[in-house]
Amino acid sequence: MQKITSSFYRLQYANLFSGVSNSLMMIAVPWLVLEQTGSPFYAGLSGALAGIPGIIVSPFIGVLIDKIGARIVSVLSDLLSAFSVLLFPVFYYTGLLNIWVILALTVIGAIFDPAGYTARKSMIPKTAKKSNIGIDHANGVHEGIFAVGWVIGPAIGAILISKIGVVSVMWFAMTAFVIAAFCIFSIKYTKAVSNSPASVIEKQFIVSLKEGLHALKKDKLLLSLTIIVSIIALIYMPTEGVILPTHFESVQNPTGLGLTISALALGSVATSFGFGLIRKRFKARTIIYSSIFLAWISIFIMSFLPSTPIIITAAFLLGLGWGPMEPLLNEVVQKRSLPELHGRIYGLQMTLYYAAPAIGLFISGIAVSQFGLGIVYKMIALLMFVMLTVTLFNPYIRKYT
Repeated sequence: MQKITSSFYRLQYANLFSGVSNSLMMIAVPWLVLEQTGSPFYAGLSGALAGIPGIIVSPFIGVLIDKIGARIVSVLSDLLSAFSVLLFPVFYYTGLLNIWVILALTVIGAIFDPAGYTARKSMIPKTAKKSNIGIDHANGVHEGIFAVGWVIGPAIGAILISKIGVVSVMWFAMTAFVIAAFCIFSIKYTKAVSNSPASVIEKQFIVSLKEGLHALKKDKLLLSLTIIVSIIALIYMPTEGVILPTHFESVQNPTGLGLTISALALGSVATSFGFGLIRKRFKARTIIYSSIFLAWISIFIMSFLPSTPIIITAAFLLGLGWGPMEPLLNEVVQKRSLPELHGRIYGLQMTLYYAAPAIGLFISGIAVSQFGLGIVYKMIALLMFVMLTVTLFNPYIRKYT
């Protein structure tokens, strides 16, 4: 049996604590904003601003990983994230924490998150090979472990908010980031260097970025999936960043919010860990269609803002459906592009994955303030149905087995 201290499992320890820390902040920041202002607009604005740094830095992350190594990038990212989280309680206890400080700290923290996430993702193939783990299984485990963090984090966050206040969450998030950094630091990991005389590692940033963009554009399946997932992120993320926090804060039920996000992550854990088995039994296009269908039907149910138990159940179904998508997206990049381009492609994808939710969060914050939760949530459900239809008729996905 593979030792739990192997490189791959140390990567997963870091992945777990990163999931915990990020999910804690996902609960804490919107709640803190709503406590300060009572405005869905500012909750949406905080989410939108958090996406802006990712848009700017993500294209360069892949090149940075290839130049100085995923291990260094991941460690630095987590340590800087820990410091940015520490600033929340520092400003709070000095009496200087207001909405503008919260927004500023949210932006600062968001600068570092994409680098750590992308660096850990790019370490999967090498650490899995070193630990004698199949790549499909490794992708499923990696995404499943990250989802476990999102099960644990919101539950802890909800308890802390209800018992001792939202700022207390920040101390736990900071600690989790530090532990994640230590886990990656403990891995013996050598960055890949191309042996080609015209090594892409040695080229200028802008040239390397163009090569990553070219690799993404020439593979129509990869490009299609990237665009579809980006649009779905634009449509869906306002539910976690604006709609659900606003709903549960209005009824003073942080436990309901925490359990909803945890249930979503728990569903994702089940199918992420089972991805290796799922992939053996089902074609990729079947997984894609099923994931988006379950996401749509779950959001449709939640859009009526039913009782908390029903919302939690629908969230679990949503996570169950979407769980296989992340490892499948990893598989597409790993199996259809050169290893030296993985970091660049992931970086470009992350740019879109940050840009799209930022737009959605900003628009939804305004829309909820103007039209109310119910109408906006039903519109999101309708747009998800449109994306399901578009995906079903995409010719490149229909051919993918």
